[in-house]
Amino acid sequence: MLDSLLQIVEDFEQASGSMINHGKSALVPSKRLSDEQVTNCRRRWSDLRISYCERLLGLYVGIDATVDDQYRAPLGKLDRFLGNFEANRSALSLPARIIVVNVFIYSLLAFQNRHFLMPHNLLRQVEAKVLRFLSPVTWTKLGIFSQLKSLYGLRVQLQDLRLMNVASVLASYHTHPEAMQAVTVGLEVLNGSITPGSRTRRLRCDNCHPADCFLKAYQFYRIFAGQFPEATVGDVLYGRRSQAGVRASLVRPLYLAMLVRSKVGWKEYLRARLSARGWDADVCMLNVTTLPHLVPQAHRWQLFRLHLNGLYTTARVSAAGVTHEASPCALCRHGEDSIRHLLGCPAAIGAWQQLRRQHAPLLGDVDLSMEALFFQTQAVGNVRALLVAFLSAVMEVRRLLLHRPALPADVQGLILKVLDCPWVVSHLPTLTRKERRSARARSPSPVRNSVIYSSQGVLLDKEHSTDDQAGWGAARWSLNGALADFARGRLPRGTTSNMAKYHGLLQAFRRAFERRHVDCGVMFETSSMLIARQVQEFGKGKFACRSESLQTLFLSCVSLGRQLSAAGVAWRIRHVYTEYNQFCDTSSREAIIFGNRGWAVL
Repeated sequence: MLDSLLQIVEDFEQASGSMINHGKSALVPSKRLSDEQVTNCRRRWSDLRISYCERLLGLYVGIDATVDDQYRAPLGKLDRFLGNFEANRSALSLPARIIVVNVFIYSLLAFQNRHFLMPHNLLRQVEAKVLRFLSPVTWTKLGIFSQLKSLYGLRVQLQDLRLMNVASVLASYHTHPEAMQAVTVGLEVLNGSITPGSRTRRLRCDNCHPADCFLKAYQFYRIFAGQFPEATVGDVLYGRRSQAGVRASLVRPLYLAMLVRSKVGWKEYLRARLSARGWDADVCMLNVTTLPHLVPQAHRWQLFRLHLNGLYTTARVSAAGVTHEASPCALCRHGEDSIRHLLGCPAAIGAWQQLRRQHAPLLGDVDLSMEALFFQTQAVGNVRALLVAFLSAVMEVRRLLLHRPALPADVQGLILKVLDCPWVVSHLPTLTRKERRSARARSPSPVRNSVIYSSQGVLLDKEHSTDDQAGWGAARWSLNGALADFARGRLPRGTTSNMAKYHGLLQAFRRAFERRHVDCGVMFETSSMLIARQVQEFGKGKFACRSESLQTLFLSCVSLGRQLSAAGVAWRIRHVYTEYNQFCDTSSREAIIFGNRGWAVL
């Protein structure tokens, strides 16, 4: 066999006129050669180099090649990359660091991770380095950063390196029939090579064998995702005529199928962390899930870090052994710089009391405390959102004043200013999309001599769920502006966002019709301008409803409106921005979790 190979090389040189660079060439045999075979080879090729581990197109081949060899170069690049970023890490926020890891660090391993299943010891080394890059003080496990969207509604989340590795290996083979055929043959060869005398040698090199890597990834997926990879692949490939870009499109569905299943474990981890601090974890997690969707991302990050003891006060860093002693409070210069003191600091308490006086009907007797921020006290969604916003403002003012030698004259006013204008301290050249919306989201004008029926419907993001999740909420507000009663309901699969909003409005119409002999003036409020224009009486700005999925709901609302008019009830409908419809927005989200609730007082 070797003589034939060398003869082919010589024939190639004679036929083509090209010469093989012997000094840069090597023979990589599929088995270890005897001394006699090596001598025979070098009779015809005196400087022939025989190698059992050689790099070819970025991968190491040969019987001495190990999986550690495959990852040696990218791991070296990873260490150099982290070293270069170390000086600039403090200038990056936690979300920015996560993006750096996803885009720049994990991509260094992408080529190898498409062919090999990363060994457990190397995986732990990489994850430990990434965790140190994300946070110099360890305050949580790395895996929970992959579930931030489902747990806290955060749009930036870390890729799970192991799950992405498994998804990449499976996608690399499932889109190439010839590769799958080669894997099948390779598995037969590996299974047939297990003998009492060869088992040790096989186990030493099988981590590098493509067939063995595919088999382990396949078994991992079956156990972790609870289904065969073919089920997910079939859903993605069904109906596709072109295979262009299929492999890239397969990685994400395979990855998400495993990520959804891993959510249960990380919810238990979060529940254990909250319970260990003495809080009712179930109540806290449910209230986080039902926060109004307009709560800004920056506020959600503060809440996530608070719940897992990850806010970097000097007292927290000192307790971790990074610094020797805690600094005094940046707001009052008296107490220590800790979360518990910040929430009880005179400056923070004074600002909160001013806020309570401004919004007395809404806030009532809600106090600024750890219990309130861990949602242990009963509060509607917009109050919870305000508590989180206030915490974020206090932490931002603390950051601005921490290293200043003197305090400004009005710390309380500074906290309230940051609460009202968060972009002032964000160093942004222009307003963000959410802030541009806030500029045009005008508060609804006061309503006189009319009972207000507000309604809302939501359709939650389906990325981390196999089923549609929709719900509606409706509330009745008395003439003095107090909440009288409310209702909510969960909607079946296939409901759209506009359908959910129509369901909420329809329930408000039905409640108004039940009370037609009590409420003589009614104002209906909905967060959809389209629906408000469709349902209003004929006149300027009237919109038609032509959607088949909405017409039944639309006609039901119109019919009830006509009956109200016939009963002598003067009613109107108007659009209000979601920012001013937080109670119904929260009720809609609670309906998805808790189910239906008839009209009742809070």
